[in-house]
Amino acid sequence: MRTRLGVLALATGMATALLPTGPATAIPTPSPSRTAAIGVAGDGECWTGSAEGRLTWDPGTPVRSVRVTATVVNAEVYDPNFPCALVPGTHAVFTAYSGRTEIDNRAIDVHEGFVAISFDLAGGPLTAIDRVDVTMCWMPDHVAEGFDPVLICDEDSQRIS
Repeated sequence: MRTRLGVLALATGMATALLPTGPATAIPTPSPSRTAAIGVAGDGECWTGSAEGRLTWDPGTPVRSVRVTATVVNAEVYDPNFPCALVPGTHAVFTAYSGRTEIDNRAIDVHEGFVAISFDLAGGPLTAIDRVDVTMCWMPDHVAEGFDPVLICDEDSQRIS
């Protein structure tokens, strides 16, 4: 029994000697993420499609990656008194920039209904993201006879800092 107590006392003494004796150091806590909303919507007459996203990033400098949680919707409005052309679908592109240089993008196409998706837009090890844009395009609802339809696009932009 004496030997066991002696070994226990020796082990306890060694463990105590290995503990730091200075003031306690705090474990760094991660800084909270920043978020922002981004989005565009259709014209609302014949087409109510939309592309919306929540952007999330760590506020460290420089920002290397932005998480996008997006919903893209293709929705036609039926009105028998206001005939609408068939809207072929919604095309949305989320793009990350460093200055004026595009560094990453993700395209989402929806032909009926909606798509909900999360993804990262990321720069390289030496590239910082300072802006994210969302661009959504669709065909116009009304085209004058004899004219070809022209793709209509709308865009929203969010600074990342």
